[in-house]
Amino acid sequence: MVLLFALSVSACGTKQTLDQAIHCDEFHRLSDGSWSTTKDVSLDYLLNGIEYQLNYSKGALIKQNAEGDGSRLTAALDKKCVSNP
Repeated sequence: MVLLFALSVSACGTKQTLDQAIHCDEFHRLSDGSWSTTKDVSLDYLLNGIEYQLNYSKGALIKQNAEGDGSRLTAALDKKCVSNP
């Protein structure tokens, strides 16, 4: 519990975009267009002045039509990692 709090506090003040936070080697695109994580992933980014932190365990499935951050993340992954793996 203390470790999670420390990670959240250290992530505050990020100035990177979602595209900059994504490291393509941390994700694998599946045949149905969804993505899975290849290891534990934490994405800290800024969008429209709001800070976001997304945390996924290794093997997490990120679906293309998911509500919330799923659609935004899959679109960013498609843009960055499909054409530039």
